[in-house]
Amino acid sequence: MRMHAVLSFLAGGLLFLAASHPAAAEGRVTFNDMVVQKCPDGSCPWKLSCGVEGKPESEMFAGTKAKTKYTVNINRGLDIRTFPAEIRCTAWLDTGWIGTTWDKLNTATISVPAGGEYTLDINSRDNGSVTVRMSVDSLEIFTPAPAAPPPAATGKATGKKAAAAPKPQPAPQYLGIFNPEPEGRAVVVGLEWGPFKKRVDELATRGLQLMDIETFEQGGKVYWSGIFRSTQISTLLIANQDWDTFLKNWKTVTGSRKRLINFTVYQNGGKGNFAGLFRDLSEKHSFWVGQSRKDFEAKVKELAGTQGLRLLDMNAYRSGGPSLLYAGTFRFQEAPKEFWTALDQNAFNAKWQAARAKQMQLVDVETYKDGDKRFYDAIVHAGSPGEVALNLDAAAFTARWRDMVAKGLRPTNLSVYRD
Repeated sequence: MRMHAVLSFLAGGLLFLAASHPAAAEGRVTFNDMVVQKCPDGSCPWKLSCGVEGKPESEMFAGTKAKTKYTVNINRGLDIRTFPAEIRCTAWLDTGWIGTTWDKLNTATISVPAGGEYTLDINSRDNGSVTVRMSVDSLEIFTPAPAAPPPAATGKATGKKAAAAPKPQPAPQYLGIFNPEPEGRAVVVGLEWGPFKKRVDELATRGLQLMDIETFEQGGKVYWSGIFRSTQISTLLIANQDWDTFLKNWKTVTGSRKRLINFTVYQNGGKGNFAGLFRDLSEKHSFWVGQSRKDFEAKVKELAGTQGLRLLDMNAYRSGGPSLLYAGTFRFQEAPKEFWTALDQNAFNAKWQAARAKQMQLVDVETYKDGDKRFYDAIVHAGSPGEVALNLDAAAFTARWRDMVAKGLRPTNLSVYRD
C-alpha cells in the first residue's frame, strides 16, 4: 500500500483486562478558585475545605473576604488514586460579631469520571452560595505486561542442542509532550478498539472530547491511547479504515466545516489502516499522504510559502516495505512553524533546548527506528515552552506525568512504542 496522493480543498467549500480497571491510575485535582454567587452581607469572610476519595478534608483557605460575584483564587491541589473519584468540599461563613465563628454553609460532592474541567456548587438558602472551579488530571494505563515467550525446546538424548530461548518482547516505551495549559486532561493508554471506543463515547457524554489519538502494536494486537479535554466542540472519530475508505470519508466530512486535526497510520492484521479526528473549523486545509521524507519536507515549505498552510499533525510510517513514508494534515495559520526531521536523541535534545531558549513550543514529536537507530521528527511553533519526556517505561512516565501536572504542564501529545 504505497500511497502517493494529495488531497487539497480551500475553505469556502483494554487490552480488555479480565477486570475493567486500569493496571495503573494516577490523578490530581487542582482547585482553581471559588466564585461567590451570593453573599448575604456587603463583604463575607469565607472558608473552604475539600477532600477526595473519602479522606478528611484539607483547608483550602480561611478568612478571605469576598462580595457577591467576586472570585477567590485558590490554586491548591490534592492527589487522586482511582477513577471515578469523589470530590467533596465544604464552605463556611464567618458570622461572629466579636472573634471568629465559622458557620457551615453546606457540603457538596461530585463524582469525576476522568480528567477535565468541573464545577461544584455549594448552596444555603439563608447564608448564600458559592461555586468551586477545579481542573482534574487523570492518567490510566491499561497496557498489559509483555507476553511471556514460549518455552524453549529441550534437546533429547540424540545429542541435539537445546534450542535457544526466544527473547521476550521489549516493554513499551513512552514519549510525551507537556505544555502550559489551563485545563485538565484525561489520558487513557492501552485499550483495544472496543473498550477504547466505549470510553470515548462515555467521556463525550461528560463533555470530554478526544484531542490526540495514537496506536501501538503488541502481541499482534492493536492498542489505542488518547488524550481528552473538556470542550463544547464535538470531535468526530473515524477509525480502522483502509486508505480508499478513509479518503472517501475524508472528502465527505471535510466537504462541510470539519477539518482533520489529528490522525494516525497503523498496521492492523498486516494491512495499513487510518484513523482521524475531525472538528468543526473553517480554514483552508490540505492532507498529503505517502511521500518520501525529501518530498514531504519540500511540500511543507511549499504550502507554508504559497498558501499559508502550516503542518498541524504528521505521521512517519512504513507500509509493506522498508521505505519510510510521511503523511501530514495542514491548516491555514498565520503563525510560522518549524519542522525537524531525522534527528537522533542527542541532536533532538540540542535542537529542543535551543528552541526553548527562543520561546518555542513542541506541537508534535514522532519517533521511529531506521536500521538499529532511533530518530525523532518534530513540529514546533512559538509559545510558552513546556517539557518533553523521551523513552520512558510506564513507571518512569507516570512519575514524570505526576511532576509535570503539579507544575501546570498538561500532556498534549503521546506516543507508545518499543525498541
